[in-house]
Amino acid sequence: MTYSNQFSKELTHDLIQLRETLHQYPELSNQEVNTQKMLLNALKKCNTVDIQTPGTSIVARLKGKDSSRPPVAIRGDIDALPITENTGVPFSSKTPGVMHACGHDVHATWAIGAARLLSQAPAQSDVILILQQAEELATGAKFVMGSGALPSDIQAIFGAHVDRRYDVGKVVCHQGAISSHSDKFTIQITGVSAHAARPKEGINPIPVLGQITVKINELMATIGNDTNLITATMVSGGGTHNIIPERVEIRGTIRCLSSEKRAQFHHALKAFEALPNEGVIHVHIDPASPSLINHVGLESIAQSAIRDTLGDAGMVPLLAPNMASEDFGFYTQSFPGWFYRIGARPVSEAFIPVHTPGFIADEQAIFIGASVLAKSAQLASQQIK
Repeated sequence: MTYSNQFSKELTHDLIQLRETLHQYPELSNQEVNTQKMLLNALKKCNTVDIQTPGTSIVARLKGKDSSRPPVAIRGDIDALPITENTGVPFSSKTPGVMHACGHDVHATWAIGAARLLSQAPAQSDVILILQQAEELATGAKFVMGSGALPSDIQAIFGAHVDRRYDVGKVVCHQGAISSHSDKFTIQITGVSAHAARPKEGINPIPVLGQITVKINELMATIGNDTNLITATMVSGGGTHNIIPERVEIRGTIRCLSSEKRAQFHHALKAFEALPNEGVIHVHIDPASPSLINHVGLESIAQSAIRDTLGDAGMVPLLAPNMASEDFGFYTQSFPGWFYRIGARPVSEAFIPVHTPGFIADEQAIFIGASVLAKSAQLASQQIK
């Protein structure tokens, strides 16, 4: 099925070409120099009254019917991942070891598509278009917000993510938490290096690492559940079979929908520093993205935007709690926000997870995303007093 009927032939061609070009020439977080240039060029066909370029991001103001009214905003992310592509599509990445394995090529394209639609049918207020760098590092949203490029009176902000758990033509409408808190942790255990033939001359940190690994699993059993997770994902240390290393590390993530459970995990990890041992244990927790909570006051707008685009059948519930993180949550700490999951799996095709070499989003998602985001901005701008 084709979802580009409301788009002119020119616009359909432009968006498909933009997506394929972005996909062929992906750039990693904070390195999106040429991506920024391509998107600035695409904005020449939009009715912009101001364009700013903080870092490798773009913040553009699209003219509405009444610029004295507070604006609404749309965000699309633009960075790629350090993964070698194996999709087989004719527009596969030409950059070795880098690909759009999370669909940001589509996100950037549907943001431009929304801007083109809003240039043809302006919202009541101006619309701030954010094309954001470094979502994958969970630093881009904070950078844009700290750059001074965003007006402080944004009344609502909208974003979306492709999702192959849902068929093309389906959009998730979920009030409440739609992505998780995400924190990174590093536990460093320092001992004293020695030869393996004379272990009493050193302090071996590896047995302590083993104890802590077991205790992390126990935390998951006692504090965690399906929506509050702590996971050790990396162990490092040592360089050869006959030398006790001076230092070893465990790294991992905490992902929580509950702020209370998250605090319990943090407290329990820090308590590892007091475990009896002859060496030194240091725990560092690096907060990444906050939980993303869709604002209840925007639910009716989201429902209408989906229905106007796809009809009642196009609106579906969230299948299961989403424990992935999304730095769009930083925007919703300051502005009312709504985030969609947009189906990107062609009907009858298999599920392919994001962040894998074979991930590709169906191009029809471009037109659904552009339409839903443009309609969201139009409807929200009508409610502004």
